[in-house]
Amino acid sequence: MVDSDAEGGSVDKSLRVLHIISGDLWAGAEMQLMCLVSAQIKQVNIDPFVVLLNPGRLQSQLEDLAVSVTLLDENQMKSLSVLWRLIHEIKTLRPDVIHTHRIKENVLGSLAAVLAGRFSSIRTAHGMEEHRLHWHQIGKRIYRWLDWLCGRYFQKKIVAVSSDLGEMLCSRFSKRRVTVVRNGIDLDLPELQHARRKSQSAKPRSAIRIGIVGRLVPVKRVDLFITIARIFIERYPSLDTVFYVYGDGPQRRDLKAQSRLPGKESVVRFVGYVDAIYDEIASLDVLVMTSDHEGLPMTLLEAMALEVPIVARQVGGIPEVLDNGRFGSLVNSSQPDAFVQAIHTLINDKSKTREIAYDARTWVEDQYSSRKCAEQYQRIYATVCNARL
Repeated sequence: MVDSDAEGGSVDKSLRVLHIISGDLWAGAEMQLMCLVSAQIKQVNIDPFVVLLNPGRLQSQLEDLAVSVTLLDENQMKSLSVLWRLIHEIKTLRPDVIHTHRIKENVLGSLAAVLAGRFSSIRTAHGMEEHRLHWHQIGKRIYRWLDWLCGRYFQKKIVAVSSDLGEMLCSRFSKRRVTVVRNGIDLDLPELQHARRKSQSAKPRSAIRIGIVGRLVPVKRVDLFITIARIFIERYPSLDTVFYVYGDGPQRRDLKAQSRLPGKESVVRFVGYVDAIYDEIASLDVLVMTSDHEGLPMTLLEAMALEVPIVARQVGGIPEVLDNGRFGSLVNSSQPDAFVQAIHTLINDKSKTREIAYDARTWVEDQYSSRKCAEQYQRIYATVCNARL
Protein backbone atom coordinates (compact mmCIF):
# COMPACT_ATOMS: atom_id res chain seq x y z
CA MET A 1 0.00 0.00 0.00
CA VAL A 2 1.27 3.45 -0.89
CA ASP A 3 1.69 5.99 1.90
CA SER A 4 -1.23 8.41 1.49
CA ASP A 5 0.09 11.31 3.57
CA ALA A 6 3.35 12.70 4.87
CA GLU A 7 4.38 12.59 8.50
CA GLY A 8 2.41 14.87 10.78
CA GLY A 9 3.69 17.94 12.57
CA SER A 10 4.26 21.63 12.00
CA VAL A 11 7.21 23.56 10.65
CA ASP A 12 8.89 26.26 12.74
CA LYS A 13 10.76 27.94 9.86
CA SER A 14 9.74 29.44 6.56
CA LEU A 15 10.44 27.11 3.62
CA ARG A 16 11.32 28.51 0.21
CA VAL A 17 9.78 26.28 -2.47
CA LEU A 18 10.70 26.60 -6.15
CA HIS A 19 8.15 25.11 -8.55
CA ILE A 20 9.26 24.28 -12.11
CA ILE A 21 6.61 23.68 -14.78
CA SER A 22 6.18 24.19 -18.52
CA GLY A 23 3.29 26.68 -18.44
CA ASP A 24 2.25 26.72 -22.11
CA LEU A 25 -0.83 24.53 -21.53
CA TRP A 26 -3.78 25.29 -19.28
CA ALA A 27 -4.56 21.73 -18.26
CA GLY A 28 -4.93 19.80 -15.00
CA ALA A 29 -1.30 20.10 -13.88
CA GLU A 30 -1.25 23.86 -14.46
CA MET A 31 -4.59 24.39 -12.75
CA GLN A 32 -3.49 22.27 -9.79
CA LEU A 33 -0.23 24.21 -9.45
CA MET A 34 -2.12 27.50 -9.47
CA CYS A 35 -4.46 26.26 -6.71
CA LEU A 36 -1.53 24.88 -4.70
CA VAL A 37 0.54 28.08 -4.95
CA SER A 38 -2.53 30.16 -4.07
CA ALA A 39 -2.93 28.11 -0.89
CA GLN A 40 0.80 28.21 -0.12
CA ILE A 41 0.78 32.01 -0.22
CA LYS A 42 -1.70 31.93 2.65
CA GLN A 43 0.52 29.60 4.70
CA VAL A 44 2.84 31.37 7.13
CA ASN A 45 5.64 28.84 6.64
CA ILE A 46 5.78 28.60 2.83
CA ASP A 47 7.31 31.06 0.34
CA PRO A 48 6.53 29.81 -3.20
CA PHE A 49 8.48 30.80 -6.32
CA VAL A 50 7.87 29.56 -9.87
CA VAL A 51 10.02 29.00 -12.96
CA LEU A 52 8.05 28.59 -16.20
CA LEU A 53 9.55 27.14 -19.36
CA ASN A 54 6.92 28.76 -21.58
CA PRO A 55 4.66 31.81 -21.44
CA GLY A 56 0.92 31.28 -21.20
CA ARG A 57 -2.15 31.68 -19.05
CA LEU A 58 -0.43 30.20 -16.00
CA GLN A 59 2.09 33.05 -15.99
CA SER A 60 -0.61 35.72 -15.89
CA GLN A 61 -2.58 33.82 -13.24
CA LEU A 62 0.47 33.54 -10.99
CA GLU A 63 1.42 37.18 -11.50
CA ASP A 64 -2.13 38.16 -10.50
CA LEU A 65 -1.41 36.37 -7.22
CA ALA A 66 1.81 38.44 -6.86
CA VAL A 67 3.93 35.27 -7.06
CA SER A 68 7.56 35.65 -8.13
CA VAL A 69 7.73 34.14 -11.65
CA THR A 70 10.83 33.60 -13.78
CA LEU A 71 10.30 32.77 -17.46
CA LEU A 72 12.89 30.65 -19.25
CA ASP A 73 11.31 30.37 -22.69
CA GLU A 74 12.36 27.02 -24.16
CA ASN A 75 11.12 28.20 -27.57
CA GLN A 76 14.05 30.61 -27.57
CA MET A 77 16.56 28.49 -25.63
CA LYS A 78 17.96 24.99 -26.04
CA SER A 79 17.61 22.52 -23.19
CA LEU A 80 21.24 22.93 -22.14
CA SER A 81 20.81 26.70 -21.89
CA VAL A 82 17.66 26.22 -19.82
CA LEU A 83 19.60 23.88 -17.52
CA TRP A 84 22.37 26.42 -16.91
CA ARG A 85 19.85 29.18 -16.28
CA LEU A 86 18.05 26.93 -13.80
CA ILE A 87 21.32 26.29 -11.98
CA HIS A 88 21.86 30.05 -11.75
CA GLU A 89 18.31 30.62 -10.48
CA ILE A 90 18.71 27.94 -7.82
CA LYS A 91 22.04 29.28 -6.62
CA THR A 92 20.56 32.77 -6.41
CA LEU A 93 17.28 31.82 -4.73
CA ARG A 94 18.67 28.96 -2.59
CA PRO A 95 15.30 27.21 -2.15
CA ASP A 96 14.77 24.60 0.55
CA VAL A 97 12.89 22.38 -1.91
CA ILE A 98 12.61 22.24 -5.70
CA HIS A 99 9.22 20.90 -6.82
CA THR A 100 8.98 19.76 -10.45
CA HIS A 101 5.96 18.95 -12.63
CA ARG A 102 5.97 16.95 -15.94
CA ILE A 103 8.78 14.95 -17.57
CA LYS A 104 11.07 17.62 -19.03
CA GLU A 105 10.80 19.72 -15.88
CA ASN A 106 11.58 16.66 -13.72
CA VAL A 107 14.79 16.05 -15.65
CA LEU A 108 16.00 19.65 -15.91
CA GLY A 109 14.93 20.58 -12.38
CA SER A 110 16.45 17.59 -10.60
CA LEU A 111 19.72 17.80 -12.56
CA ALA A 112 19.95 21.52 -11.85
CA ALA A 113 19.28 20.84 -8.15
CA VAL A 114 22.22 18.43 -8.01
CA LEU A 115 24.60 20.58 -10.07
CA ALA A 116 23.75 23.75 -8.13
CA GLY A 117 24.84 22.15 -4.86
CA ARG A 118 22.71 19.10 -4.10
CA PHE A 119 19.48 20.91 -3.26
CA SER A 120 16.49 18.76 -2.28
CA SER A 121 13.93 18.09 -5.01
CA ILE A 122 10.62 16.28 -5.36
CA ARG A 123 8.17 15.76 -8.22
CA THR A 124 4.43 15.46 -8.65
CA ALA A 125 3.17 12.89 -11.16
CA HIS A 126 -0.12 14.32 -12.42
CA GLY A 127 -0.94 11.29 -14.58
CA MET A 128 0.53 8.44 -16.57
CA GLU A 129 2.33 8.91 -19.88
CA GLU A 130 -0.29 9.58 -22.53
CA HIS A 131 1.53 8.40 -25.66
CA ARG A 132 3.37 5.27 -26.69
CA LEU A 133 6.58 6.27 -28.39
CA HIS A 134 7.53 4.97 -31.83
CA TRP A 135 10.92 3.32 -32.24
CA HIS A 136 12.32 6.31 -34.16
CA GLN A 137 11.49 8.88 -31.42
CA ILE A 138 14.95 8.59 -29.92
CA GLY A 139 15.03 12.02 -28.25
CA LYS A 140 11.77 11.46 -26.36
CA ARG A 141 12.88 7.95 -25.36
CA ILE A 142 16.06 9.42 -23.88
CA TYR A 143 14.02 11.99 -21.94
CA ARG A 144 11.79 9.27 -20.50
CA TRP A 145 14.83 7.24 -19.46
CA LEU A 146 16.37 10.34 -17.84
CA ASP A 147 13.04 11.01 -16.13
CA TRP A 148 13.13 7.54 -14.58
CA LEU A 149 16.80 7.92 -13.64
CA CYS A 150 16.24 11.28 -11.92
CA GLY A 151 13.18 10.03 -10.06
CA ARG A 152 14.96 6.89 -8.97
CA TYR A 153 18.20 8.44 -7.75
CA PHE A 154 18.05 12.25 -7.52
CA GLN A 155 14.60 13.22 -6.26
CA LYS A 156 13.61 12.47 -2.69
CA LYS A 157 9.87 12.03 -3.15
CA ILE A 158 7.58 11.01 -6.00
CA VAL A 159 4.11 12.41 -5.27
CA ALA A 160 1.13 10.77 -6.97
CA VAL A 161 -2.23 12.54 -7.13
CA SER A 162 -4.22 9.33 -6.59
CA SER A 163 -3.74 5.94 -4.94
CA ASP A 164 -4.17 4.22 -8.30
CA LEU A 165 -1.35 6.27 -9.82
CA GLY A 166 0.76 5.74 -6.71
CA GLU A 167 0.53 1.95 -7.05
CA MET A 168 1.63 2.21 -10.69
CA LEU A 169 4.59 4.41 -9.77
CA CYS A 170 5.73 1.92 -7.11
CA SER A 171 6.52 -0.52 -9.93
CA ARG A 172 8.89 2.03 -11.50
CA PHE A 173 10.45 3.72 -8.47
CA SER A 174 11.48 2.75 -4.98
CA LYS A 175 8.30 2.26 -2.94
CA ARG A 176 9.64 4.32 -0.04
CA ARG A 177 9.92 7.35 -2.35
CA VAL A 178 6.27 7.26 -3.47
CA THR A 179 3.54 9.02 -1.53
CA VAL A 180 0.04 10.24 -2.36
CA VAL A 181 -1.27 13.80 -2.10
CA ARG A 182 -4.63 14.21 -3.76
CA ASN A 183 -5.29 17.31 -5.82
CA GLY A 184 -7.14 20.16 -4.16
CA ILE A 185 -9.33 22.92 -5.52
CA ASP A 186 -9.41 26.53 -4.39
CA LEU A 187 -13.06 26.84 -3.42
CA ASP A 188 -12.70 30.60 -2.94
CA LEU A 189 -11.79 31.30 -6.56
CA PRO A 190 -13.93 34.30 -7.64
CA GLU A 191 -14.66 32.64 -11.00
CA LEU A 192 -15.92 29.50 -9.27
CA GLN A 193 -18.12 31.43 -6.86
CA HIS A 194 -19.48 33.58 -9.71
CA ALA A 195 -20.36 30.50 -11.76
CA ARG A 196 -22.17 28.93 -8.81
CA ARG A 197 -24.24 32.06 -8.15
CA LYS A 198 -25.01 32.43 -11.86
CA SER A 199 -26.22 28.82 -12.19
CA GLN A 200 -28.39 29.10 -9.08
CA SER A 201 -30.13 32.22 -10.41
CA ALA A 202 -30.47 30.99 -14.00
CA LYS A 203 -33.91 30.41 -15.45
CA PRO A 204 -34.92 26.79 -16.21
CA ARG A 205 -33.96 25.62 -19.70
CA SER A 206 -35.87 23.32 -22.01
CA ALA A 207 -32.77 21.70 -23.51
CA ILE A 208 -30.71 19.16 -21.56
CA ARG A 209 -27.01 20.09 -21.73
CA ILE A 210 -24.45 17.28 -21.65
CA GLY A 211 -20.75 18.05 -22.00
CA ILE A 212 -17.16 16.92 -21.91
CA VAL A 213 -14.22 19.16 -20.99
CA GLY A 214 -10.60 18.52 -21.89
CA ARG A 215 -7.81 18.55 -24.43
CA LEU A 216 -8.69 16.91 -27.75
CA VAL A 217 -6.07 14.17 -27.50
CA PRO A 218 -6.45 10.36 -27.78
CA VAL A 219 -6.37 9.56 -24.04
CA LYS A 220 -9.46 11.72 -23.38
CA ARG A 221 -11.55 9.55 -25.76
CA VAL A 222 -13.69 12.36 -27.15
CA ASP A 223 -14.41 9.94 -30.01
CA LEU A 224 -16.27 7.78 -27.49
CA PHE A 225 -18.23 10.82 -26.29
CA ILE A 226 -19.33 11.53 -29.87
CA THR A 227 -20.53 7.93 -30.25
CA ILE A 228 -22.42 8.25 -26.97
CA ALA A 229 -24.09 11.43 -28.22
CA ARG A 230 -25.14 9.79 -31.49
CA ILE A 231 -26.65 6.74 -29.74
CA PHE A 232 -28.40 8.85 -27.10
CA ILE A 233 -30.02 11.15 -29.65
CA GLU A 234 -31.17 8.19 -31.78
CA ARG A 235 -32.49 6.25 -28.78
CA TYR A 236 -34.27 9.15 -27.07
CA PRO A 237 -35.44 11.45 -29.91
CA SER A 238 -38.19 12.99 -27.76
CA LEU A 239 -35.62 14.47 -25.35
CA ASP A 240 -34.30 17.92 -26.26
CA THR A 241 -30.65 17.13 -25.69
CA VAL A 242 -27.53 19.06 -26.75
CA PHE A 243 -24.00 17.66 -26.45
CA TYR A 244 -21.01 20.01 -26.06
CA VAL A 245 -17.25 19.53 -26.40
CA TYR A 246 -15.14 22.11 -24.56
CA GLY A 247 -11.45 22.24 -25.37
CA ASP A 248 -9.04 22.14 -28.26
CA GLY A 249 -6.19 20.00 -29.47
CA PRO A 250 -4.62 18.05 -32.34
CA GLN A 251 -7.63 15.76 -32.85
CA ARG A 252 -10.13 18.57 -33.46
CA ARG A 253 -10.41 18.14 -37.24
CA ASP A 254 -10.80 14.35 -37.10
CA LEU A 255 -13.33 14.53 -34.27
CA LYS A 256 -15.42 17.12 -36.10
CA ALA A 257 -15.46 14.87 -39.16
CA GLN A 258 -16.55 11.92 -37.00
CA SER A 259 -19.38 13.94 -35.48
CA ARG A 260 -21.08 14.72 -38.81
CA LEU A 261 -23.87 12.50 -40.09
CA PRO A 262 -24.66 12.31 -43.82
CA GLY A 263 -27.04 15.15 -44.66
CA LYS A 264 -27.28 16.24 -41.04
CA GLU A 265 -25.58 18.63 -38.64
CA SER A 266 -22.96 17.48 -36.18
CA VAL A 267 -24.30 15.49 -33.23
CA VAL A 268 -22.12 17.57 -30.89
CA ARG A 269 -21.19 21.26 -30.67
CA PHE A 270 -17.47 22.00 -30.59
CA VAL A 271 -17.13 25.08 -28.42
CA GLY A 272 -13.32 25.16 -28.33
CA TYR A 273 -11.23 26.73 -25.58
CA VAL A 274 -13.27 28.92 -23.21
CA ASP A 275 -11.82 31.34 -20.65
CA ALA A 276 -14.97 31.33 -18.51
CA ILE A 277 -15.08 27.53 -18.33
CA TYR A 278 -16.65 27.47 -14.85
CA ASP A 279 -19.75 29.19 -16.25
CA GLU A 280 -19.95 26.54 -18.96
CA ILE A 281 -19.47 23.63 -16.56
CA ALA A 282 -22.08 25.05 -14.19
CA SER A 283 -24.59 25.24 -17.06
CA LEU A 284 -24.37 21.49 -17.74
CA ASP A 285 -26.97 18.97 -16.63
CA VAL A 286 -24.38 16.18 -16.85
CA LEU A 287 -20.59 16.20 -17.19
CA VAL A 288 -19.21 13.09 -18.93
CA MET A 289 -15.64 11.80 -18.56
CA THR A 290 -14.59 9.08 -21.00
CA SER A 291 -10.78 9.02 -20.61
CA ASP A 292 -8.74 5.84 -20.93
CA HIS A 293 -6.77 7.04 -17.92
CA GLU A 294 -6.69 9.97 -15.52
CA GLY A 295 -4.62 11.01 -12.54
CA LEU A 296 -7.04 13.05 -10.47
CA PRO A 297 -8.76 15.44 -12.90
CA MET A 298 -9.29 19.00 -11.77
CA THR A 299 -12.37 19.23 -14.01
CA LEU A 300 -14.00 16.55 -11.87
CA LEU A 301 -13.38 18.53 -8.67
CA GLU A 302 -14.61 21.72 -10.33
CA ALA A 303 -17.83 20.09 -11.54
CA MET A 304 -18.52 18.59 -8.13
CA ALA A 305 -17.88 21.97 -6.46
CA LEU A 306 -20.44 23.44 -8.87
CA GLU A 307 -22.97 20.66 -8.09
CA VAL A 308 -22.93 19.27 -11.62
CA PRO A 309 -23.90 15.56 -11.90
CA ILE A 310 -21.11 13.26 -13.15
CA VAL A 311 -20.98 10.21 -15.40
CA ALA A 312 -17.37 9.01 -15.53
CA ARG A 313 -15.35 6.04 -16.60
CA GLN A 314 -13.95 4.05 -13.69
CA VAL A 315 -10.26 4.84 -14.27
CA GLY A 316 -7.37 6.45 -12.41
CA GLY A 317 -8.28 8.53 -9.37
CA ILE A 318 -11.91 9.06 -10.43
CA PRO A 319 -13.38 6.24 -8.28
CA GLU A 320 -11.57 7.69 -5.24
CA VAL A 321 -13.06 11.13 -5.75
CA LEU A 322 -16.56 9.80 -6.40
CA ASP A 323 -16.21 7.42 -3.41
CA ASN A 324 -16.84 4.40 -5.65
CA GLY A 325 -20.07 5.77 -7.08
CA ARG A 326 -21.50 7.48 -4.02
CA PHE A 327 -21.11 10.96 -5.53
CA GLY A 328 -21.51 10.22 -9.24
CA SER A 329 -22.14 7.47 -11.76
CA LEU A 330 -19.16 5.23 -12.54
CA VAL A 331 -19.01 3.27 -15.79
CA ASN A 332 -16.69 0.24 -15.71
CA SER A 333 -16.60 -0.08 -19.49
CA SER A 334 -15.63 1.68 -22.68
CA GLN A 335 -18.92 0.61 -24.27
CA PRO A 336 -21.05 3.62 -25.24
CA ASP A 337 -24.31 1.90 -24.23
CA ALA A 338 -23.21 1.86 -20.59
CA PHE A 339 -22.69 5.64 -20.66
CA VAL A 340 -25.99 6.22 -22.45
CA GLN A 341 -27.87 4.30 -19.78
CA ALA A 342 -26.08 6.11 -16.93
CA ILE A 343 -26.82 9.54 -18.45
CA HIS A 344 -30.48 8.66 -19.01
CA THR A 345 -30.83 7.45 -15.41
CA LEU A 346 -29.47 10.74 -14.05
CA ILE A 347 -31.77 12.79 -16.26
CA ASN A 348 -34.84 10.74 -15.33
CA ASP A 349 -34.42 10.92 -11.56
CA LYS A 350 -33.79 14.64 -11.08
CA SER A 351 -34.56 14.72 -7.37
CA LYS A 352 -32.03 12.01 -6.50
CA THR A 353 -29.50 13.47 -8.92
CA ARG A 354 -29.71 16.90 -7.25
CA GLU A 355 -29.25 15.29 -3.84
CA ILE A 356 -26.15 13.40 -5.00
CA ALA A 357 -24.71 16.55 -6.60
CA TYR A 358 -25.21 18.52 -3.38
CA ASP A 359 -23.51 15.79 -1.31
CA ALA A 360 -20.67 15.73 -3.86
CA ARG A 361 -19.99 19.43 -3.31
CA THR A 362 -19.86 18.91 0.46
CA TRP A 363 -17.46 15.98 -0.04
CA VAL A 364 -15.10 18.05 -2.19
CA GLU A 365 -15.15 20.94 0.29
CA ASP A 366 -14.19 18.55 3.09
CA GLN A 367 -11.72 16.24 1.35
CA TYR A 368 -10.29 18.04 -1.68
CA SER A 369 -9.60 21.65 -0.73
CA SER A 370 -6.35 23.29 -1.86
CA ARG A 371 -5.69 24.21 1.78
CA LYS A 372 -5.61 20.54 2.80
CA CYS A 373 -3.45 19.69 -0.22
CA ALA A 374 -0.98 22.49 0.66
CA GLU A 375 -0.73 21.31 4.27
CA GLN A 376 0.22 17.81 3.12
CA TYR A 377 2.88 19.18 0.77
CA GLN A 378 4.20 21.36 3.58
CA ARG A 379 4.90 18.26 5.66
CA ILE A 380 6.63 16.57 2.73
CA TYR A 381 8.82 19.63 2.11
CA ALA A 382 9.81 19.73 5.75
CA THR A 383 10.70 16.05 5.72
CA VAL A 384 12.86 16.09 2.59
CA CYS A 385 14.85 19.17 3.59
CA ASN A 386 15.28 17.91 7.18
CA ALA A 387 13.44 20.83 8.74
CA ARG A 388 12.52 20.24 12.38
CA LEU A 389 8.94 19.04 12.82
